[in-house]
Amino acid sequence: MKRESGHLDAETLGAYIDGELHGPARQAAADHLRVCSTCRETASALGAPGSAARQVQAPEWNVEALVARVEAGISALEA
Repeated sequence: MKRESGHLDAETLGAYIDGELHGPARQAAADHLRVCSTCRETASALGAPGSAARQVQAPEWNVEALVARVEAGISALEA
């Protein structure tokens, strides 16, 4: 959760912002954010609607193309 620097790591901040932390972990992050302006600023930047972190989209997988590439690779190895 915390790095050696004493600040919350990006993964923890992201999980907190996304509502993925629960129970004691969420409370610990909230308590830390109350007293740490550095982490509050980072959390604010990560959670901003227009931030680069919020604009990243998961890649779309073309399963059929992937299967075709794997089969072609296997065929090449067998040849």
